[in-house]
Amino acid sequence: IDLDTIDVSNLNRQFLFQKCHVGRSKAEVAKESALRFNPKAKIVAHHDSVLK
Repeated sequence: IDLDTIDVSNLNRQFLFQKCHVGRSKAEVAKESALRFNPKAKIVAHHDSVLK
C-alpha cells in the first residue's frame, strides 16, 4: 500500500525504480519489479492510503 508516485528524487534511494518509472505509482512499479524476480508470486498493489 502506497499512495505516492515515483519522483526523480526517489531514484537514488530505491533500487526498484528507474527513470522511466517517474510519475507512476510506487505500489504498481514495486509489484512489477517483484514479479520479475518471482513471476509466480501473488501480489496485489494498492495505490491508496491506509488511513482511508
